[in-house]
Amino acid sequence: TILEKLFYDIGNDLELIRYARESINQTLQMEFSNQIQPVKGQDEPSEVELVDKESVYFKLMVSDNTVVDDDFPVFSGSPYKKAYLIDDPFILDDLDDFVFLRDRGKGENDTILNPNRIHSHNFRLKTILKAKKVVSVFEQTVLDDSLKTVKEQIDKILPGTFEFSSDGEYYVQNGLKLKISNLATGSKMFSMIKILLEKGELDSTTMLILDEPEAHLHPMWQNSFAEIIVLLVKELGVNILLTTHSPNFVLALDAYMREYDIAQQTNFYQTHTLSDGFVQYYCVNDDMGTIYQDFMQYLSEVKMLRNRCLYNAEEL
Repeated sequence: TILEKLFYDIGNDLELIRYARESINQTLQMEFSNQIQPVKGQDEPSEVELVDKESVYFKLMVSDNTVVDDDFPVFSGSPYKKAYLIDDPFILDDLDDFVFLRDRGKGENDTILNPNRIHSHNFRLKTILKAKKVVSVFEQTVLDDSLKTVKEQIDKILPGTFEFSSDGEYYVQNGLKLKISNLATGSKMFSMIKILLEKGELDSTTMLILDEPEAHLHPMWQNSFAEIIVLLVKELGVNILLTTHSPNFVLALDAYMREYDIAQQTNFYQTHTLSDGFVQYYCVNDDMGTIYQDFMQYLSEVKMLRNRCLYNAEEL
């Protein structure tokens, strides 16, 4: 009872509420170059919500590209302890030069709201990738056991290990050391997932956001990456949100989520542009054909163009 009251009082402390809101405000402004709201929607306030069924975990209002100070708590709880956005495999290229400047901008009135301490999602991801994490023997045993199936799939593509030292960052295989920055771009995407896995950062409390992860992958590797994503959900309970423009990748995800029986944990969405220019997302779990039809339209267009050029015919 005492603890419940303590957490309630903390959650409703006006100073802490404003502190959290301003931290979020500065982070959003940095991430979106001071342009948080949609270009077409800046005349009216925007609302951002994170909702799961009846629970509202996160809610804020944005007006004039600034989070509105309404004295209401931004967070009402959270289903996740960790969130990672991976949208750039090339962040592995400059881990050598990455230094966390602990004392940067430090002064008498220094707080976490010092602009020098508000970091981008890539900065935070680099911090995790390069950080040394000490894991106990017991934790490592449990970790290895739970990761066994996922690691087997990743090791088919990337069987080596990673070495982070004062000499630099290397991918090591059969005693040979290759600078991580020299890995193929597709390998870097697998590398980041493997490093996060080995550090125990991917579990049921993690939200992993992947922006077009297949962009640098050969179709064969797209299939492998899709299987790994499905296994992360099935074996470790990782929450994954991803976007893609690849029909091959969508088909691979569709196939593997059925192979590993996680259809009840999977949702597919398709975007539609509305008459006012805004985009709406529709769940198409019961009509996956609309996604493939959309992709096939563009394949058909260039196929017809090729046929006209090749055979000098209007339609073949």
